[in-house]
Amino acid sequence: MNVMFLNDAKVVRYFGTRPDLGKPIKGFVKKVTVGVRWNLPKGCYEPDSNVLVPPTVALKCVGRGKWQVLVEETYRAHVERWLLDTCS
Repeated sequence: MNVMFLNDAKVVRYFGTRPDLGKPIKGFVKKVTVGVRWNLPKGCYEPDSNVLVPPTVALKCVGRGKWQVLVEETYRAHVERWLLDTCS
């Protein structure tokens, strides 16, 4: 569990009143598979894996001023640096 000590007022300013819903990370995109699409030449459905979405970071309150950071490991260092700069 990764817990950071952040200012509650600044967390609300950047994430809103529901930081557990998450916020997109700017400057990064990841490729995901979302649903299926119709392939006309083959005449069948295939997975739609050509979708780019921004990864998200969410914060879960574990106490006054203590926040658990929920983010993928590949983006953790960037997000922690950003949170320390803006919300501490």
